[in-house]
Amino acid sequence: MILKNCKYIVTQNKNREILENFDILIKGNKIERIEKDINLENEETFDCSDKIIFPGLTNAHTHIAMTIFRGFYDDHELFDWLSKINPLENKLTYDLVSVGAKIAIMEMLSKGIVAFIDTYYFPEATLEVSQKYGIRLVSGRVLVDDLKTRMAENDVLIKKQNELYKVVADPYAIYANSTENLKLIREYAKKRNLRINMHAAETRQEVFECYKKNGKYVIEYLDSLGLLDNAILAHCGWVTKNEILILSKRNATVVHNPISNMKLATGAFFPYSAYKSLNVSIALGKDGAASNNSLNLFDEMKVMALLNKNNHWDASIINAHEVLDSATLNGAKATGFDNGSIEEGKLADLFAISETSLEMQPLTKENLVSNLVYSYNSPVEFTMINGKIVYKREFLEEWTQKAKVLSQRIKQFFEKNL
Repeated sequence: MILKNCKYIVTQNKNREILENFDILIKGNKIERIEKDINLENEETFDCSDKIIFPGLTNAHTHIAMTIFRGFYDDHELFDWLSKINPLENKLTYDLVSVGAKIAIMEMLSKGIVAFIDTYYFPEATLEVSQKYGIRLVSGRVLVDDLKTRMAENDVLIKKQNELYKVVADPYAIYANSTENLKLIREYAKKRNLRINMHAAETRQEVFECYKKNGKYVIEYLDSLGLLDNAILAHCGWVTKNEILILSKRNATVVHNPISNMKLATGAFFPYSAYKSLNVSIALGKDGAASNNSLNLFDEMKVMALLNKNNHWDASIINAHEVLDSATLNGAKATGFDNGSIEEGKLADLFAISETSLEMQPLTKENLVSNLVYSYNSPVEFTMINGKIVYKREFLEEWTQKAKVLSQRIKQFFEKNL
């Protein structure tokens, strides 16, 4: 397949080059060549002369089936909100999680998202749906309660790993497990060669309770248990400078969820400058559609930039390209998939938008990344994952109708359980 005469290619390579009027040759699931005037017989071609090509985006922390609860009990603080959500979650079924996952994945694909890291009930259901739609997934059974059973269930998921799916060890959070259980999870993860994925330092209460019980702050506590090496940690807003240094030394990835954190008022100040100064990798996440409420990384990128400029009283503390790095390159570091940039040999995971989009005008080579981060918020033209086009704008009408039908099943769930 050849993406022919691309108006612009935002490569996200080492030099952050933006190429103009280049072709992209895709062989199998990888990018083989990026050159001008590639002409091969019997090769399918797509005219991209009016398209801007970007690396696919990664939603590095989410609970996607929570589309079920989108718009339910909004405008309440975290633990009050959870008190209403959790009883309903206990009544979820495999089929209902599949419904929520379908709505979520259609939304994400229409916004250029090629991979996500998920934590939720019935991970097999989300895996089944993600495989059907061709999107990359990182997930695992949440390792709480009966650890022996949960680990055995996670082992079943490990056997299902493939080029689109990776498994993690997910203790959920420090308040979900005892110290002894966290040590067992550490040994399990090492034995299975799995990365740790969990919530960490999300709220003041979590930090206070951890220090009261263990004499250590959350990141210090996790480090003392040996859980931080190459870990994926969602939120990490309530941390000390020493903890940021620890995260840097452990090569952990922090996943920033600015919209969800602000909506739930868990503490919107994120120490971006301190993370940046110590080269901590910051990926970007949407959290659940019940606490965000979108699964669209375009608005998350904009808010990430604005929030951190505002919090630091410094408009130059973060720029549009750094934000795009979080959604692409740093997201790829979080998942472990070899995507996040458009380079020869990389996975063919990318999306395209039209150069004629009103939100991108006036368009120049110099302002297109800025326009994407601060202005663009529409469905993309197409999304490619693993060398296959899995979404086109023409799908929107069909997918919208499908989502309306699926939403009726969610409505019935609420009518029965509220």
